[in-house]
Formats: sequence, structure tokens, C-alpha cells
Amino acid sequence: MNNSLNISFLALPLLGFFFLALGLTFTYSRNHNEKPLRNLWIQLSIALFALLASYFALLYYAHTNPMAHETISQALLYFSLGVFLIFTVYSIFKFRETLKAKRADAEPTPAITYDYLTQLKNCAALTDDLNQTIEKTKRGPTVSSILFIDIDNFKQFNTDYGRACGDYLLTKIAEVFKKRTRKSDIIARYSGDEFVIILYNADMEQAIHLAQMLIMKLANTELIYKNNSFTISCSIGVAPITPDSLDAQSVIASAQEALETGRSEGNAKVRVSNSS
Repeated sequence: MNNSLNISFLALPLLGFFFLALGLTFTYSRNHNEKPLRNLWIQLSIALFALLASYFALLYYAHTNPMAHETISQALLYFSLGVFLIFTVYSIFKFRETLKAKRADAEPTPAITYDYLTQLKNCAALTDDLNQTIEKTKRGPTVSSILFIDIDNFKQFNTDYGRACGDYLLTKIAEVFKKRTRKSDIIARYSGDEFVIILYNADMEQAIHLAQMLIMKLANTELIYKNNSFTISCSIGVAPITPDSLDAQSVIASAQEALETGRSEGNAKVRVSNSS
């Protein structure tokens, strides 16, 4: 009987290891403020209490039934060993899963630099590129310019034909701009129907010439959407990028101001900033 009792108590070291793993998990989760690990600790605690309850229930039954004592003692050992192994594997799996999720959350999200609709650069990317262009201009004799483009009466297209039509026209307008600019030029969708083009190493004369060509090309491009034919015009403000330029927003504001100031002259016009 003593031998069988000793066999039953061989399971106690396994429970000790289980307690140790439970304590380490709780300590790590508390020190590192890991909520998923605290949840794992709670799950393991519940499992441990269930295991202890079952263990002592069987042990009590073994002592009250001497005939079955040895068989139950061995069953206790195998039961404890099996549960210990199951929950050890479960704990390792959950711990690795938690760390993997933490690493994924810690990885920086790639910055979105392109407009989803036109596949042109977006406003954030434009700001970075324009600031870099300003810095290059300050370091050397390079002359650059910027075009601020507004599609004339574009809101009316959305009102009359729907948002889907407006989106389609924007993609086609973007294609026109791509075909008529250099590879070194940076084209961005600034907002809804506004675009900005950075002309690196291009003076004001070259910028004005390109602006006039874009207006003419867009006016001569027939755009068709669901059997409806559209003729689009745009107005363009031109501003220089000089060593005195403060930052991207000031340069954009200069070109935008030139465009808005001359609105009374009508649409499809090139307007030059006073800072040129």
C-alpha cells in the first residue's frame, strides 16, 4: 500500500512544475503589461484548479477503497502526467501565438504614398517630395517650379452623373497628365479634383509652357462614360521653387493663390504667381 501511495505522490512534482509555469506566466504578464498572457494565466489557473480537484478526489477515493488503491494511484500518475503534458503544449502554443501577434503589431505599418483611385502620389508623399526639392534648390543652382491644377466645374459632373462618373474622369485626367510630363516630374493628387506637379530642374518659362500644353491636351481629349461624352478643362497656377521658399505648404499656397486670384478671367487659364 505504501508503494502504491508513493506512486500516487509521484504526480506531485508534475503539479509543482505546473505551478512554476503558472507563476512565471503571471509574473511576465504583470511586468510587461501583457493582457493576452494574463488571459492565458487565467485559463491555466482554471485548468489547474480543475486538475487539483480531480486529483484529490481520486486520492480520497483511493484511501477509502483499499482494494482499488494501487490501480487508482497509478491512474492518478498517468492522469496527472497526461494533463501536465497537454497543458504544457497548450501553454507553449499560446505563448508563441501571443508573441507572434505582438511582433506583428510592433512592426511599423508601411506608409501609404499613392492615391488609391488615380495611382498618383498622395498629399503626404507630395509634401515630402516638395520639401526635398526645396532643400535641393537651396543647395545648388537648380531651378524648379510647381503647377497647381484645378479641374473646372468638376463638382457639377458628380452632381449630374454621379460619383462613379467623377471617379472615372479623374483616372482619365491623371493618365493625360502622366503622358505629357517627364519621368522626373512628380504628379500628385492633392485633393478631390486638384492636382500638383513638381517640375524639377524646370524654370518658370518651361513650367508655363507645360501648363498651357496640359490645358490644350485635356480640352482636346474626349472622355466617354456610359455613352456620355465629356470635354474637360482645367485651370493652372504656376509658382517657382526658390532658395527662399520656406516649405512645401508655402509653395503650394503660392501656386493655389495665383490660380484663385485670376478666376474672374475665366476657366482654362494659366496664372502665374507674383513671387516669380
